[in-house]
Amino acid sequence: QSIVRLAIDSQYSVLDSSSVILSTGSLSFDATTFEFFGALLNGGKLVLSKKESLLSSDSFSKLLKSHSVTICFLTTSWLNQLIDTDIAIFSSLETLLTGGERMSPYHIKKLKDRHVNLRVLNVYGPTENTTFTTFYTIDKVTGDVPIGRPISDDHVYILTTEFELQPIGVYGELCVGGRGVSRGYLNNPDLTRDKFIRNPFGEGVLYRTGDLARWREDGNLEFMGRKDHQVKIRGQRIELEGIEVLLNSVSFIEDSVVVVKEDLGGKELVAYCLVSDELSFDRDYIKNQLSALLPDYMVPKFIISVEEITLTSNGKKDRKYFEEKSIEFMGESYVAPSTLTEITLAGIWEELLSVDKVGIYDNFFALGGHSLLVIKLLSRIKVSFEHKVTAQQVFQFPVLKDLSRLIENSEELIIPSGLVKISKQDNVKKEMIFCAPGAGGNIVSFYALAEVLENDYTVYGFQAYGLDGITASHTNIKEIATQNIKDMQAVDPEGPYRLAGYSMGASVAHEMTLQLQEKGFEVSEIISFDGLPNAGIMSSEEKTSIEVAFIKDLISIYQMLVEAFIEESFFTSTIEEEELKSLNESEQLDFIYYRLVSLGFDAMSKMEFHNFVYMFLKHQGIWKEYLPNENRKYHVPVTLFRAEEGAIGVKDEDYGWSHMTEKEVTIYKLSASHMNLLNPPHVYKIAEQLKENKYKRELSNSVLMDK
Repeated sequence: QSIVRLAIDSQYSVLDSSSVILSTGSLSFDATTFEFFGALLNGGKLVLSKKESLLSSDSFSKLLKSHSVTICFLTTSWLNQLIDTDIAIFSSLETLLTGGERMSPYHIKKLKDRHVNLRVLNVYGPTENTTFTTFYTIDKVTGDVPIGRPISDDHVYILTTEFELQPIGVYGELCVGGRGVSRGYLNNPDLTRDKFIRNPFGEGVLYRTGDLARWREDGNLEFMGRKDHQVKIRGQRIELEGIEVLLNSVSFIEDSVVVVKEDLGGKELVAYCLVSDELSFDRDYIKNQLSALLPDYMVPKFIISVEEITLTSNGKKDRKYFEEKSIEFMGESYVAPSTLTEITLAGIWEELLSVDKVGIYDNFFALGGHSLLVIKLLSRIKVSFEHKVTAQQVFQFPVLKDLSRLIENSEELIIPSGLVKISKQDNVKKEMIFCAPGAGGNIVSFYALAEVLENDYTVYGFQAYGLDGITASHTNIKEIATQNIKDMQAVDPEGPYRLAGYSMGASVAHEMTLQLQEKGFEVSEIISFDGLPNAGIMSSEEKTSIEVAFIKDLISIYQMLVEAFIEESFFTSTIEEEELKSLNESEQLDFIYYRLVSLGFDAMSKMEFHNFVYMFLKHQGIWKEYLPNENRKYHVPVTLFRAEEGAIGVKDEDYGWSHMTEKEVTIYKLSASHMNLLNPPHVYKIAEQLKENKYKRELSNSVLMDK
């Protein structure tokens, strides 16, 4: 009965005496059940062939045409390879069934675009439920391809670990019941008891597939991958096939395999990618795309281009091959350091980042660097070169060759006050974003954003006057806004302008908009990175809470510096909030600085330590005094990226922006803090949203032009 339900009167495939079925698998492969009995029970024709005839696209094409094959089954990975090598071979087919792994939307769309009349079905099913359990007819590819609905007399349940039904949209283990379920495993009663369980929802037994899936709103099933392809790295569970699906959605990646390597100083994810165009292969771009959708621990550390995705004899991805594959090379264009500065700096990186070999074109952050390691790097540079480099310079010049040049000739690379083009591309994009920094006035916070928006926007930043030690600082928000407009219009005299601001910078963007509106210039959008239009939105209690939060920030900075610069000691030094509350802001800084010095801190002088923080405090005071006339509204849409961890204590969810504009205020909430909102991985989510908004604008404009 299990075979009858598979081969006769099935909804998924019309089989009759005119059907010519090509057998493509070995006799041990469960698809032969469909192939053999599909032909025999319907009076059709079964075509057998030598293995060699299937491995060559030329001989495979001849086989299909010479026998007038109407229907065949191919594993997903095998199908992808055939589409890449000779997509024309499917021209004579009527029906193509494929399955065994998660589908590649890129390949299926390519196939459907070329062969419009070819009926393509995504079929899913474990051997234990007699080959096929669900099917989905692919008409149009718009994203992930589902595995569809159950075939005749099959029942599918998505269950929790406690065997309870999962709601729509929630992943769980896919369990199947019905006439196709087998009796169990021969001579293996223990495994049979574990995998074949009593059906709690009806008669008979259920088979636990070990696959992860979920119901979609449209009644189709969406396949995630194998539970046994889940791995655990540093305490986090990771679904490898889920990462592969996102990799395959990148425009130039045709297919991929993600494995875990344990010979890299610990467990690390490695992605092997088959790319359509080697010239387009960009690891940083791929990582940015993944980081916009995945937490950091799910982004592969190494992404390697390969010429093919090796398959097993059954046509599935050979994961074992890639797990054992040597990765002595990482696919990077390695150029060895040559100057004394490059060699010394590479040695420092290798030690800090725990990597074996650093080339002059390697990026500090791509190799695993982060803000705490930047602090340690600055200390090591000072000791090794008797030369100081700032954190903002490391962010601006993260490539070893560029940082080496900075160390050798630093005066050429000092960031000036005023408007600075942060984006590294030579050409200026049509769409620009002008960014006002938070208190302290340093544009380094926008470097990561500029990098991930490189292909879509040119990002400029307003470096605060006074930070360069030459220009005079401004005394209020209106002065800052007026100067920013002057600098901006030297680059773009006419607009319209897209303004952004982080923290206090959002108030600067607000004031710039008011001034530009008065002068008759257009502002197309205000982007607020967790910032308020002005301090008047907050109550006195809320302002006090920010000042208390500043004390906590100072303590966090202190603890970070201790960890980065101070050798381990027999005692632990901490600072309590109570020690700082009775001091004014200047005394708080002195207190922290001298406590650091007492522990052996010598990375910067007291004046250097105070300089940036004083600017921060000055800006904080300027911001609290900024109270523009709320009756002056503008017609500018506002996009607010709001940090939800330790959120600013403002009663209005939109931080009061709806009181300032006649247009809509769109809010995006991120699981970030105010301090790390513009750092990875949160900045990738912000960039992805800005790109999507840009795409929607372009689409809307094209529709209007068509009309």
